[in-house]
Amino acid sequence: MTLKKSALPAALAVLVMISIGTGQVSAQTTALTVDPTSHDFGDVSVGIIELQEITITNNTHFDIEISDVNIDDPKGVFSYENILLPFTLGFWDSEFLDVFFKPSSADTFEGTLNISYSIDDMFSTSGTVSIRLVGNGVSFDLELAIDKLVGFTADALISGDLVGKGKGRSADNRELVFVKWIVKAQTLIQAGEYYEAHHLLSAVLRKVDGAPSGPADFVEGTAAGEIADQIWSILAALAG
Repeated sequence: MTLKKSALPAALAVLVMISIGTGQVSAQTTALTVDPTSHDFGDVSVGIIELQEITITNNTHFDIEISDVNIDDPKGVFSYENILLPFTLGFWDSEFLDVFFKPSSADTFEGTLNISYSIDDMFSTSGTVSIRLVGNGVSFDLELAIDKLVGFTADALISGDLVGKGKGRSADNRELVFVKWIVKAQTLIQAGEYYEAHHLLSAVLRKVDGAPSGPADFVEGTAAGEIADQIWSILAALAG
C-alpha cells in the first residue's frame, strides 16, 4: 500500500522554553504523534483479518525521518503493511499505516507497534512512539466472517489494493461484478442458504486466487491473496 498524505497539516505542538538568566534551552515536545495511541481490535474470528489505520503526524517545523517500524508480538498475529524504510515525513504532514490483526486461535492477544524516528533539528532529537495492540480471537462465526470479507474488500477497492483486471471499462465491470458476488454471498449466509453461498463463493474464489490454470481472475492487487484466504476460511466453515 502506498503511504498517503493527509489533506490538512497538524497543529504545531513543539514548545521551546528558554530559561531566563541561565541561557539554557530545553524542549517540551510531542514531535511525532500517532492516532490512535492504542487500539483494541475487539472480537475477530480465527483466521479472519481485521484492519486498523494508524495516523502518524509530524508536529514540528523540521523533517522527521521514520527509521524503523516493528511489532513486539510473540504469537505473530499482528502485522503491518509493507513500507520502504527509512522515509521522510515533512513538517506538519501526516502519513497512514495499516495494521492488521489475524488471530490464530480463540484467545486474547497483545502486541506493541513501535515507530522509531529522528528529527533534523538543533537537538538531534530521536525517539520511539509505541502503540498498544489488543485483540480477541473467537471461534469462527460465519456471519461475522462474511461481514469482515465485505468490509475488507470494500477497503481494498477504495485504497487501490484491489482493482479490476483488464483494461478500461472491462476492468471496471469485472470489479463491479466481483463486489456484487461478495455482497450476494453475504445475503445468502444471512438468510441461512449455506449451500447456495458455498456454490457462489467457490466460483468467486476462482476469480481471485491467482491460479495459472482455470478461469481468469476478475480482480488483482496486493489484497487479492488475503481475500482468497478469507474466502477459503468461509468455504471450510460452510462445508463443515
